[in-house]
Amino acid sequence: MTTRYADTILHTLRVTTTSLRPCKPSYLSGPFLSQLALRTMSSAMSKRLEGKTVVVTGASSGIGKATAVEFARTSPKNLKLILTARRIDTLKQIAEEIKKEVGEGVKVLPVQLDVSKPEQVRNFIPNLPKEFQEIDVLVNNAGLVKGVDKAGDIKEEDIETMMLTNVNGLINMTQACLQVFRKRGESGQGDIINIGSIAGRMGYPGGSIYCATKAAVRTFTEAIRMELIATRIRVMEIDPGQVETEFSVVRFGGDKAKADKVYEGVTPLTPDDIAETVVFAAGRPENVVIADMLVYPNHQVRTPFYLHRCDGADECTRERRRSCIDGHRSETDAELGSRDGHAQEAGCPELEDVDAMYSESLHTKQWPSSYFDGSSSSFPVVFRPSRSLCALATSLSA
Repeated sequence: MTTRYADTILHTLRVTTTSLRPCKPSYLSGPFLSQLALRTMSSAMSKRLEGKTVVVTGASSGIGKATAVEFARTSPKNLKLILTARRIDTLKQIAEEIKKEVGEGVKVLPVQLDVSKPEQVRNFIPNLPKEFQEIDVLVNNAGLVKGVDKAGDIKEEDIETMMLTNVNGLINMTQACLQVFRKRGESGQGDIINIGSIAGRMGYPGGSIYCATKAAVRTFTEAIRMELIATRIRVMEIDPGQVETEFSVVRFGGDKAKADKVYEGVTPLTPDDIAETVVFAAGRPENVVIADMLVYPNHQVRTPFYLHRCDGADECTRERRRSCIDGHRSETDAELGSRDGHAQEAGCPELEDVDAMYSESLHTKQWPSSYFDGSSSSFPVVFRPSRSLCALATSLSA
C-alpha cells in the first residue's frame, strides 16, 4: 500500500511539473523523487498530529523522554506536550532541549506528578493551564521494577511500589483522561497508548510481581478497548522486549555494575526504537488502531530470558541467531549433549530439567513441531537453555 501511495505521488509530481515547464527527465527520477515521496508520507503523519495535546508519563528518562522528543520532531509546527514525572528539574531541562531543537512550534509543559499518588492524578487535569486541558493523546509510560526476590521473600514495600505505579497509576491516569476524551465529538475521541512489556505475556523467575503488573496492564487494555468500541477513542499497547534504560539500575537499587551485566554481549533496543513505534501508532489515520505491538531486539525471542549473547566462545552471526529462533530443531545428538554440559557448567539445575525435557521430547516425538516453532498457543514453548541463559538466570538469583 505504501509503494502504491509513493508511486501515485511520483506520477502526480511528474505530470504537474511537466505541465508547468519543460525540464530534463533526470530531475524527476531516481533518488530525488524517492526522497520527496518519503518526506510527503512523513508530512502526512505530521499533519495528523498537528494541533494535538499529548501527555507522556514517566517522561524524565528512557522511553518517556525519547517519546516526547519524537513527538516534537515529527510534528514541530503545532503541538502541545505535557511531560510528567517526579523529577521536575529534569523535565524542565528536557523542555529546554526540545525548544532548542524544534523551535517555538512545540509548546512543552513540564508537570511534577507521581502517578502512584491518586490525589495527584485527580488534580492533574484541573490544575493544568486551560490551553493544555484538552488532551488528545495519553501515553501511559510510567512504570518500574524493584528487586529480583522470589515469591515468599518479596519485600512488601516493593510489591506496593510496583502495584501502585504500574497498575493503579496507569488506571487512574486513563480514567482522568477519559473524562476529557468522552466529551469530544459525538461519541468521544482520543488515544490511549499503554506501554506494556514482554513480561506481561510470559512470567520469569525473580520478576513475579513486575510480570503480574504488566499482565494487568495487558488485560485492562483489552477490556477497555471493548468497552470503548462504540466511540472514536483508540486504545493501543506497545510491548517492548529488552530495552536499555534506567530500568535495570532501578531494579538493582542503583547498582550500575549489576545493571550493565544485563546488557552484556547483546544489542538491546533503545528508547528511541520504542518512541518511534509510539508516535507511529498515534500518527495513524483515525480509523487505524495499532491495537497490540510486540517489539524485540534481534537477539531475543518469545520469553524475557531467551537471549542470544556474544562472548569469546560464541561467535555472533545472523545464522547463529537464526538457529536460536528455530529452537535448535536441527541439532544432532552430539550437539544436544554438548548443550547439556553447558547447563551443568553454569550450575543451573532448573534449566537442566527443562533441557532434559526438551531433549526427551525430540527423541520420543510426542509433541507436534508447532510446539517448538511458536505457531501453537495451546502449549508452552520450551526452548533449550544456552550457556548465557543459565548465566543470566544465575546472576539474577544471586
